[in-house]
Amino acid sequence: MLKQYVTTRDSQMQTDPPKTLFSGIYNRKKPAETTSSTQAMDSIDKSNKLLSMHNNLMKRYEKELKTNMQHVEAISTLNITVSQLENKLKESEDKVKGLEREKTKRSRQSPYDRPHRRRSRSPNTSPVHQQQQILKLKKDKEKLKKELAGLDKGFFEEIEDLKYTLQQSAKLNKQYEKSLRKLCKQFGVPYPHPETV
Repeated sequence: MLKQYVTTRDSQMQTDPPKTLFSGIYNRKKPAETTSSTQAMDSIDKSNKLLSMHNNLMKRYEKELKTNMQHVEAISTLNITVSQLENKLKESEDKVKGLEREKTKRSRQSPYDRPHRRRSRSPNTSPVHQQQQILKLKKDKEKLKKELAGLDKGFFEEIEDLKYTLQQSAKLNKQYEKSLRKLCKQFGVPYPHPETV
């Protein structure tokens, strides 16, 4: 025989079947092993996706809480300043009206109807001092009116917009909390309280 046509094998190779002829038979895996491993991989992928969704939801929830708190603080400070300015304006208007009434009462009295007073008047009750006080209060009133005029209708509309935005984000936060509780319950993860976050 010719050497070209004869193939030689070592002892290990003689016992193994040729892989090229039967490669499909030996490389096949058992169907039970593949389905269980793919199911395990699918469940791991699903749980990873759910955990990432949970983390994203928590981040959004925390962000909404922060913006809500900022909106609440802004609205409360604006409401406080508006109420303080309105109170100051009312007080100054009341003082001006009282002093004007007192002035008209004195001007209506004749010099003979007035009760005799001692000559030593306190500086606070002299007519000159009262006139100065009236002028001062009128200036304060005008100053407060200018401050309130600076708060145009757009300012109050902005406050209303902020209130509406706050209500909407509070609703959104409630929805986030609801879905977060549901996810935590579903996966057995303890629900994080906002006070501890």
